Amino acid sequence: MNKERFCKRHLELVIQANKNVNLTNITSFKEAEILHIEDSLASLEDINKQPKGEVLDIGSGAGYPGIPLAIYTQRNITLCETVQKKAKCLESFISDLELNSLISVFNGRAEETPLNQYQIVTARAVSSLNSLLELASPHLKIEGVLIAYKSLRCDDEIKASKNILNKIGMEFLYKRDFKLSNNADRRLVVYKKIKDPIIKLPRKLGFAQKKPLK
Repeated sequence: MNKERFCKRHLELVIQANKNVNLTNITSFKEAEILHIEDSLASLEDINKQPKGEVLDIGSGAGYPGIPLAIYTQRNITLCETVQKKAKCLESFISDLELNSLISVFNGRAEETPLNQYQIVTARAVSSLNSLLELASPHLKIEGVLIAYKSLRCDDEIKASKNILNKIGMEFLYKRDFKLSNNADRRLVVYKKIKDPIIKLPRKLGFAQKKPLK
């Protein structure tokens, strides 16, 4: 498999579909190569540290980071997308790329995905860390990790997350800053599930984002 070619083909499909469905604000192919593909693949070294297992990508949108990560890691990845039009686009991308055996699409909320199934949960530009941690915890296996793509301005979110970690059975592992080739600063924040939550999770649909734990 020519991994770079597959990623570029995916991006071509995204830009084409974006004419009809709002998938991305980035319309320049060269800019999107950096801000979508390169950014998505920044977590490869973090993912490769983890045992083999399934990946859940929350709020996949146009398929980032899930599709490039599936191409490069060859892990089974579920793309979770609530918006039906976007989910249909994802299904068409996967079919065009002939990656149906590797990638699946779940059109629904993260709370509705299988419990205790995933080794890794990824989320890119989706929500606050408290919301993401709550969404990820019940669906991760013990020792599974959440990899959140954030900006450098997330220190307050990291600090706030300390208050809920024991409740949801997670612990902070590390944050890792990196630069894209256009010199844009990015950060990955990684948490691990160390035990089952001591509160009932998932809560009612939408609560993690509308009324996040504090």
